[in-house]
Amino acid sequence: MPKTRCQPLPRPLDLAQPPHHQAGSGIGADMKFSRTRPILLSLALGTASLAAAQDAEVQTKQYDDGGIYEGTFKDGLQHGTGTYTLPNGYEYTGEWVEGEIRGKGVARFPNGSVYEGEFARGKPNGIGKIVFTDGGTYEGAWEDGKITGQGVAIYANGVRYEGGFLNAMHHGRGRMQSPGGYVYDGDWVNGIKEGMATITYPDGAVYEGAVARGALGEFDAAVGRYTLHTNCHSHFGVRGLTAQSLGVEPSDIRVVVRDIGGGFGMKYFVYPEHPLVLWAARRLGRP
Repeated sequence: MPKTRCQPLPRPLDLAQPPHHQAGSGIGADMKFSRTRPILLSLALGTASLAAAQDAEVQTKQYDDGGIYEGTFKDGLQHGTGTYTLPNGYEYTGEWVEGEIRGKGVARFPNGSVYEGEFARGKPNGIGKIVFTDGGTYEGAWEDGKITGQGVAIYANGVRYEGGFLNAMHHGRGRMQSPGGYVYDGDWVNGIKEGMATITYPDGAVYEGAVARGALGEFDAAVGRYTLHTNCHSHFGVRGLTAQSLGVEPSDIRVVVRDIGGGFGMKYFVYPEHPLVLWAARRLGRP
């Protein structure tokens, strides 16, 4: 690893005194002045050249937080290209501008995910691709470290979504296709299918029209058991909290979920319609 080595500079007094000339002569005085200026100019150029050479060299610096930077500097700040690592396993290799991660680079996160693309203010910003630890990928627009804009996500279960995102959730217009043949092409609101859409089912049936967030509830009075049809990712969690809301045992509720695709966490929660449709089904005696 090249290291910066500064050679001792001559004392300013040595450079300020030109060779002696006879005083009292106009020519002598001019010679004394003309010989001083080149020496001082050489000092300035030499100092600048030395600083530039040091900036161009790859140097290594360790910081108080345990981070280590190996790369080029400018005026004491990371600038150009370099690699920065943290004790928690984070690593960034790429472009720097005046001490800031900015430009193109590759970031490896402590959880094993790898992002490659554009950065600004130390975060993914612009166009980039991330590979998650479960094998899922996203390639598209980022804003201030968040998946926001147009992009393509391929989930670990094989579901593919192409369209708009907001804070890593499907938002706007998008098309989701599952390996089983289910296709949803339409509007999304914060990870939920809502708006106008065309849905193609695995059996070939096609629905075109309005889609609203909701659930279907049934109650079998003969056995005293509820059935909830919804689009969640946490069957047991939804069942338990819904049972708590209704004041019944979790075993009294059956949760049915079809092929619904991804949701970036939005489908793990219980929503008001879950217990409400079950309560209404029992009260009205129909779904």
